[in-house]
Amino acid sequence: MATNRQQNRVNEPKFQLRNKSSNTPQSIYLVFRFLSDKLVYPTGHKVHPRHWNSKTERVRNVTEVTDKDIINSDLDNLETNVKAFYKELLRQGKPINREILREKLDNPNGEQPAKDVQVSSTFFQFIEKFIEQSRYRTNPKTGKKLSPPVINKYENTLKRLKEFKRKTGKRIDFNTIDMDFYYEFMSFLTNDQNYATNTVGRYIKTVKEFLNSATDEGLNKNFKYKSTRFKTV
Repeated sequence: MATNRQQNRVNEPKFQLRNKSSNTPQSIYLVFRFLSDKLVYPTGHKVHPRHWNSKTERVRNVTEVTDKDIINSDLDNLETNVKAFYKELLRQGKPINREILREKLDNPNGEQPAKDVQVSSTFFQFIEKFIEQSRYRTNPKTGKKLSPPVINKYENTLKRLKEFKRKTGKRIDFNTIDMDFYYEFMSFLTNDQNYATNTVGRYIKTVKEFLNSATDEGLNKNFKYKSTRFKTV
């Protein structure tokens, strides 16, 4: 059994790449060891190993990675949050395990999913998996692999969603995609990012593509995005 001193000692979270020897962008994972357990949590970000600083465990300051500041800021927040959640659970004398910490990181503001919506994967986790699988998926009409521009479209939409989340502080998950999200995301793309109407429409269309796929897999049970008002401009 761990002593109080062992429990109160908080190990520093680590950030690791899925495969640091790969020649392709790799997912970044948070690894947090506590007591005799270990949490491995997907950050939703990817980076090429050559752009990763294994000493600082952050993205290098290179011009090739245009969203490096966003990624590093998100990693900073995850590091702060997991340590704070662990300390708070200790202070309250509550049980601590990887599932509880994962749920805390999924919902840092303490918001709970709607009771009728059972989510086994967060929206961002699903999109990351969707993009990874798209690299090997074929177009049913042509039988050919999806083109790099299509993959880039998916990746850019994920980046915009994360930027929107970071700016607004809103939790974005399957059960929060409603008309309020639609109008706020539209405003963000138009007013903050200065995108043209057609570009905004393409981002909305891609968000709906993500949601349609998640719905087909049974992960999404919130169909507000199917409203005729949730249109692609």
